[in-house]
Amino acid sequence: MPSAEEGGRSIAEMRAALDEAPRDHETRFALAQALLGAGEQAEAVDSLLLIIRREKTWNEGAARDLLLKLFETLGSDHELTVKGRRRLSNYMLN
Repeated sequence: MPSAEEGGRSIAEMRAALDEAPRDHETRFALAQALLGAGEQAEAVDSLLLIIRREKTWNEGAARDLLLKLFETLGSDHELTVKGRRRLSNYMLN
């Protein structure tokens, strides 16, 4: 997984950038990767699901692909996987 610094920006810098441009999916995706690298899986799941909710096919489904890899890593019984898959299903159906 990537480190807490992605593209030379810290997690705090990426969060600040998203405050200014909340629909910047590229930055949100980089933030999710950095959060995963920092062990912040729950916040990373939220970030990836937000991208999917707003634009399902962004970057050829990169957010969905990363989310599914994370669920696989966590295991099907993990609380984040169970809740995250439910939310993902809802977003994909709408």
